[in-house]
Amino acid sequence: MVAQLDTLNKQLVIDKREDMIMFASAWNKLIETGDEGDEARLLAALDRLAQSSRLPNGKQPTPEQPSSLIDVDALLERAHEVAPKFHESLRVLVEERGGVYTPGPNKTRARAVEKIEGDYGGDHTKLV
Repeated sequence: MVAQLDTLNKQLVIDKREDMIMFASAWNKLIETGDEGDEARLLAALDRLAQSSRLPNGKQPTPEQPSSLIDVDALLERAHEVAPKFHESLRVLVEERGGVYTPGPNKTRARAVEKIEGDYGGDHTKLV
């Protein structure tokens, strides 16, 4: 079990670094090729989005899955069902704006359980 956690941790560190590099590249592309003020407009739009969904305490609400998804297996099955449409919608949105969409994988059962137990107190309906 310790070896598996070590392997998972190493992969998460690698993935986080790759995500940071990809984000920096996308941001730099916006700065280099975007129109004047694109960065400010993007940041303002993101701020409006965050403000529109925030709770009175300023934090974002924790997502909640429908109660019909009775356990982690039902949740993962539903994620598998909706993933193609979800990724296609995002792909179109990103590519229409000149970006390159790289879909991420669904969580494995092991990772889902780890997040449910570690981050959400065992409540599988909080997992996204």
